[in-house]
Amino acid sequence: MSGVWLIAAREFSDTLGTRALLRFLIVAIAIPMIFLGALRVQAARPAVDSRPHADAARAFMVYLDLLPASAAVNVAATAFAIEFETGTIIPLLAAPISTYAIFWGKSVAALALGSALAWTGQGLLWGLYRPLVGLPWPLGGGETAALIAIAPLILLPPIAAAILMGSRARRVRAAQAGISLVSVPLVIGSVFLAIRLRSITLASTWTELLAWAAIAALLITIGVRGWNREELLARLR
Repeated sequence: MSGVWLIAAREFSDTLGTRALLRFLIVAIAIPMIFLGALRVQAARPAVDSRPHADAARAFMVYLDLLPASAAVNVAATAFAIEFETGTIIPLLAAPISTYAIFWGKSVAALALGSALAWTGQGLLWGLYRPLVGLPWPLGGGETAALIAIAPLILLPPIAAAILMGSRARRVRAAQAGISLVSVPLVIGSVFLAIRLRSITLASTWTELLAWAAIAALLITIGVRGWNREELLARLR
């Protein structure tokens, strides 16, 4: 397990530069502020009950779960290609770390980025709702916590697919082009899954989330078994 964290830390330091992180953070802050502006306009209109406010808040929370998918998938898809282009793939292949740790470490780095972006946006939406909208937060504590907690589970399969496809690419552009064939259906699946989260308390919904995570584990396993690091190292030396 320590190998996974070592690779994840290496991924952050080597491939996620300060400018990229700043750009992602700006987006994570700007989007919820736009949502809060829209909610403030809605709150100014007379409503018979609080359902419209709850529906809007829920929809924005779900959207903020999905918004970081493109950034996380791009990081995952190019994780190996950047290594090939910069030449750092050779010491990685030669390191006494298992192939599973390499794949999972890169996945964890992308997942941490996507989850951090989602939680930043959701935290701002929840924390600034009363000060900027002028109404109490319309969702219950359990539902709010659940919508925050599912961000990693929603992001896992697109990230795993990106790692699987990206591990076969030697160039960043090729990795970005190839991942669109796999990630788009998975992201669409994430949207439908998120829509179903209105029944967040149902056991069936959590079963689907766990199945979604199992798909990600399967994709990572396929990627590991199809990646012959000894052969790659022999060709590159």
